[in-house]
Amino acid sequence: MDHFLQDRSVAFYATVLEISPAYLSDAVKKVFQTTPKNIINEVTYLHAKTLLSSTDMGIKALAWKLSFDDYSHFVKFFKKMSGLTPAAFRKTLKKEG
Repeated sequence: MDHFLQDRSVAFYATVLEISPAYLSDAVKKVFQTTPKNIINEVTYLHAKTLLSSTDMGIKALAWKLSFDDYSHFVKFFKKMSGLTPAAFRKTLKKEG
């Protein structure tokens, strides 16, 4: 379940499953009508939202925990997924609570 904390690449999951990345992509697209990368990104995003809302962990530490090599990559990823930076997302939670 926590493999996405180790590696978020399709090739990693294909290796774990002992199949080719192309076969994994084809199978996932047939069943879920999306790409494996989209699923991996969604799980990572949901986990990031959970950590942002349930812990006081700093955003840099959170980025590291989610295996982002660079803090700025995590911020860009989160903003692409949610439309907000992680800090802005956390602020909206405080306003709601």
